[in-house]
Amino acid sequence: MPSVSQAALKKPPASAETTLDIWTPRPGSPVSTERIGQLMESAAEIEARDPWSAHMVKYAGRCFIQANLPHSSRNIDPYSTFTRTNGKMTLQIKPDSKYGIPYGTIPRLLLMWIANEVRTKKNPVIALGDTLSPFMRQLDIVPTGGQWGTVTRLKDQMLRLFNADIRFRYEDSSDKDAENAKGKLYSIEDYDLWWGRKTDVTQSAFWQSTIVLTGPLFRELLMHSVPIDMRVIKALRRSPMELDVYCWLTYRMLSLDYSLFLSYNELAQQFGSSYSNEKHFRVNINKALWAVMKQYTQVRVEIDATHRDESGWRLQPSPTHVPPKHPRKPKNLK
Repeated sequence: MPSVSQAALKKPPASAETTLDIWTPRPGSPVSTERIGQLMESAAEIEARDPWSAHMVKYAGRCFIQANLPHSSRNIDPYSTFTRTNGKMTLQIKPDSKYGIPYGTIPRLLLMWIANEVRTKKNPVIALGDTLSPFMRQLDIVPTGGQWGTVTRLKDQMLRLFNADIRFRYEDSSDKDAENAKGKLYSIEDYDLWWGRKTDVTQSAFWQSTIVLTGPLFRELLMHSVPIDMRVIKALRRSPMELDVYCWLTYRMLSLDYSLFLSYNELAQQFGSSYSNEKHFRVNINKALWAVMKQYTQVRVEIDATHRDESGWRLQPSPTHVPPKHPRKPKNLK
């Protein structure tokens, strides 16, 4: 798609306002003109063609939507066990002592790719060769070398993710199952990575690598993955929080039939338990929502809503971003 011209980035007059109000002020720091242009291009493409006909539907695992990986290595010990509790569900990650904990955008994208491979091929053994490289190209992740290049960061986060012990535990007083009490192992059981030349991730020898999923992870992704629009993932890929908010809203709207208030404390359990400053979390989560709503224009979320002396978000029933094969209209949707 051609880039947005400078003339197109001028704020339109009030009479030209549309349902895509890209100029609504963002909470926190001002947004750059370049970023607005990127969001406008992506939003225009999404509005012009539905994700199914555009062949842009992929999948994300429900478990990693309900409880998220760390956004960054700040405010956490990358070599200590990381836990995040959201309601009755707890995510626990025990990092390998050599590699540390997975964090940021790359492991999220890898988990989306893995979920999509499971849904399409229905096999716990996944070959990297023919699918991960096109997946990265689709997101405009270009192979680059050097200390901070994409190849180096991809390798680092792969080793962190593939060697971590990742468990999900659902708290249910009626569930006496020993496996659930310990936590189901949603990890990579085995892998065989052949890196090839360090500066070129597209070398064919590397893509002969394979990974093997544990049984619980394979079954979870096969049965409970959520459809997402890869055009949105591409637009938001630089921010792990924006990715988390988009996937969560898409998942949540699949079944939301009533107005739902979530305080900022509750949102922090879902998205930002590693934030030490509540004010910083509030600003950043609202900035992330701002960007998400420029792509997911049908979602209805009120920020800084109040309920019983608490502030937070109020969600209203909305269409999920990727329409299901058999549409389901929320009861209260007007």
